[in-house]
Amino acid sequence: MLKWSFRVLLIVVLGVVGYGTLDLYRAGFFSLPELSDNEYPLSFSNGLRGIVEVPLRDTPQRPAPQIVRRLSQVYPDRMYLGVPIEVPSWLTEKWSKCISGSIDENEEARQRIVPTMPERLRTDLVGARLEAVCGFDVDNNEMITRGYIFSVPKF
Repeated sequence: MLKWSFRVLLIVVLGVVGYGTLDLYRAGFFSLPELSDNEYPLSFSNGLRGIVEVPLRDTPQRPAPQIVRRLSQVYPDRMYLGVPIEVPSWLTEKWSKCISGSIDENEEARQRIVPTMPERLRTDLVGARLEAVCGFDVDNNEMITRGYIFSVPKF
C-alpha cells in the first residue's frame, strides 16, 4: 500500500511541475531577455508581453531571479490589466519595452487613448490608471505600439 501511495504522490508532483513549466512556457518566460535589477516582466493571457522599468527606490535590495520576478511583488496593492494592439505576426511573441511617464503625462495619454477604444473595454477601464505604453523600437527609430498597461487597486 505504501508503494502505491508513493507512486500516486510522485505522479501528482510530476503533474504539478509539468503544468507549472507549461504555464511559464506559454507566458514566454523561457524567451525572456536579460533584465536589469529594476526591470520586471508582465505577461498577460491575451498575448501582451512587456518589460516594465521600476524606479530604483521601489526595487527590493535583492531582486528575485528574473524567471520568478513579478511586478505584484513590488506593488502588492495594484492589479495589472494589459490591453494589446494588433501588430505584425513576427512581433506577437516578442517582449516589448514598456515606457511610463509621470503621473500627469500618463493621465494625459489616458485621456487620448481610452476614447478610441471599444465601449466594453472603456467600461472595464473605468477607474484604471495608465501605467505604461509598450512597444518596439524598429530600424529607423520608429516606435510600434504593442499595447497599454493599466492598473487598478486590489480590493
